Amino acid sequence: MELPSQLTYFSVAGNASMLLGMLVMGPASFFGSLVVSSRALIFLSTFFLGLAYAFNMVSSFARANKASMELRYKDDINTYLVISGEDCWARLGCIKAEAGNAETRSL
Repeated sequence: MELPSQLTYFSVAGNASMLLGMLVMGPASFFGSLVVSSRALIFLSTFFLGLAYAFNMVSSFARANKASMELRYKDDINTYLVISGEDCWARLGCIKAEAGNAETRSL
């Protein structure tokens, strides 16, 4: 049996952090009166969601880099820039989505 790679553990950690962040932000109805919405919970949720984003983006970038090396692209700065440029576009999409959500909430 082959062990999962380190990148798989990064993805699992990111998804677990996202789950925690969403549960805290919810708050989930099965918590009942244990969780009261507060500024501290919002900060905690934001921390977990940021951690989840970081873990998932690192994992995705490393997998894309590994795949490009397996396809025999050159291991140089040009290949790295193409992959990281795609990563920046993904981040920009997330920022635009959040800006749209903030605009909608302000109405």
